[in-house]
Amino acid sequence: MIWLRLIGKIFRILSAEATPKQIAGGVILGMIIGLTPTFSLHNIVVVFLILVIKVNLTAAILSMFAFDLIGYGVDPISDWVGYAILTSDTLRPLWIEAYNAAIIPFTRFNNTIVMGSLVISLILLYPIFRLAKYGVERYRSDLAATFQQWRIVRAAKMSRFYRYYQTFMGITG
Repeated sequence: MIWLRLIGKIFRILSAEATPKQIAGGVILGMIIGLTPTFSLHNIVVVFLILVIKVNLTAAILSMFAFDLIGYGVDPISDWVGYAILTSDTLRPLWIEAYNAAIIPFTRFNNTIVMGSLVISLILLYPIFRLAKYGVERYRSDLAATFQQWRIVRAAKMSRFYRYYQTFMGITG
């Protein structure tokens, strides 16, 4: 049952009034939170950005959970990338200065998985944004009308539950 709700939310996001850029922005900000360890200072900054910038909040939350699942599989790569960055001789003076700064140590940048996953998420930022934007545009231009013609969708729209749902959503916005 929860999978049906999740699929419904995804289609609702794709059909929402938000622009493809707003949905893609929510996806990439959710990706950063999902790929990196939860209790980091940069995630507080990303949550603040989600709330301040006009992005789709539902897309951010769903992508956060999706990328959180992917993040566990990426952790060994993140550890390797973070270790390579943190043990680089050329960057060592930067890490010493950052660790002696006032607030920077709270970012947990000296943790190899935090550093590696943040770098990986920043590298993936633009490609995932473009891919999400393209996917939303493609869905809206080509697939939305086809999806609405499916028998199961038409049957679901004719159900009493759907009418109650539409009434409830009209009241709550």
